[in-house]
Amino acid sequence: MSILREVLKAIIYIRVSSEEQLQNMSLNSQETVCREYCARHGHEVVAVFREEGKSAKTTNRPEFKKLIRYCLKHENEVDLIVVHSVSRFSRNTGDYLSSRDMLGGLRVGLRSVTETFDDTPSGKFVETVMAANAQLDNDNKAMLTVERMKLALERGRWTHSPPLGYRKPRAGRDGPSLEEDPATAPLIRQAFELCATGRHSVSEIARLLTAMGLRGARGAAISSQSLGKQLRNPLYCGRMVVPSLDTDAQGDFKPVVTPELFARVQAMLDRKPSPTAKYLVHNPDFPLKRTIRCFTCKRNLTGSWSRSRGRRYPYYHCPRSDCGDMCRIRRGLIEDLFTERLDRFALKPQFLGLFEAVLTDAWRDAQREHAKHRHILKNRLEKLRQDKLKLEEAFIFHEKIDDQTYNEHLNRLRERMRKIEAELMKPAPEGLDIAAVVSFARTLLARPGDSWRAFDLDGKQRLQRLVFPDGIEFDGKTFRTAVTSPVFTALEASAVRDESLASPTGIEPVLPP
Repeated sequence: MSILREVLKAIIYIRVSSEEQLQNMSLNSQETVCREYCARHGHEVVAVFREEGKSAKTTNRPEFKKLIRYCLKHENEVDLIVVHSVSRFSRNTGDYLSSRDMLGGLRVGLRSVTETFDDTPSGKFVETVMAANAQLDNDNKAMLTVERMKLALERGRWTHSPPLGYRKPRAGRDGPSLEEDPATAPLIRQAFELCATGRHSVSEIARLLTAMGLRGARGAAISSQSLGKQLRNPLYCGRMVVPSLDTDAQGDFKPVVTPELFARVQAMLDRKPSPTAKYLVHNPDFPLKRTIRCFTCKRNLTGSWSRSRGRRYPYYHCPRSDCGDMCRIRRGLIEDLFTERLDRFALKPQFLGLFEAVLTDAWRDAQREHAKHRHILKNRLEKLRQDKLKLEEAFIFHEKIDDQTYNEHLNRLRERMRKIEAELMKPAPEGLDIAAVVSFARTLLARPGDSWRAFDLDGKQRLQRLVFPDGIEFDGKTFRTAVTSPVFTALEASAVRDESLASPTGIEPVLPP
């Protein structure tokens, strides 16, 4: 002890290692019995340190470090540290003994409310055995936890936190261990589909998904590094691979992507393209190069920069030299011609309201069909539940069927119920922001050319493929007739019909004299 005094000064240290213990008032219970111990022995409590939700496997605990600093600062003013048990102080024998040696140098003793030992040689031996027993108990619990986790994985149940795209099921322990998150699973699936095409880098996909609303932990934008790890995670195709537990098992949950799609993505990620391959195919300087073809040789035009008098000029041109300069044209000129060609599909203002009404009606029809389908599924599910009750009644109460027959019918019923429940979990059309879709479509169809110029490279190429799925030919001066998607063919036809009714003198109507 620091000095001889009638009343010894004590510090109470209490700890719980989980939120569950914290909610069960374990800290308050520990403090109560520690204070009662101090009162019985006439000790004065000078400080209380409460460690909430921290493991005792190491000494790297905030309140424990504060306790040590307090003892150093108030040397010769503290006599005892009182704990509920040795395991509350430490569950690592080495850490326990080193901490006790340091406290012994400060002449601070340790007392356990629920265990008996003192500062005599025999008491120190008993104390060391108790510390070793605390570590043994902790190690046994850790080993048992690992064994239970491995057994659960081998049975198909995921025991860790769900990754982005999944969530813990609302059905509880009776259902699968994971279920798709309706808000994020479709975006994760789209990430795999985009990566499998080989036309997008992981960083491009991450930017696209962020723009579509995908967010990671704490609402942060998804990074290319994080997305890269997710694209490598076999959990999305239903396989649970945990190297630390030497486990590779099939999950009991529905995969976000098929094994075939996952395999294609792994092949794409493993591929090592040449440094110039991405630039040549997806060059933001020349977005039309995969859409426009040479009229003579039918090859896609390429793009390059020409230098003249110290300045650089962008050109589209045919990759074949024998086509001559017929298909060599300044970038600005051909892109102006292309946007003029797109504007031929513009929807006239008088039709925009009708378009919005048709699109909204189609969305409402989809809502009604979805609600009708859900109603049918719910009725089927209720019928299966009633059949399950009848089966259980026939087996348990009336003993009309044997174990094998009962289990066969029960498994079939459960499988059919799981399929219907999975179908009911699919997102409804209500999740679509129809106002945003209509607004975007109105903007796009009002001036397709301006929309094309405003898009980034990916948006430009998507619109090009949408309008001209097979590309469009250029003869050096004009674009030739091209195959367009049906909706844009209809828009162009309506525009031509509308122009035949317009005033021949221009946009503004001619005023009478």
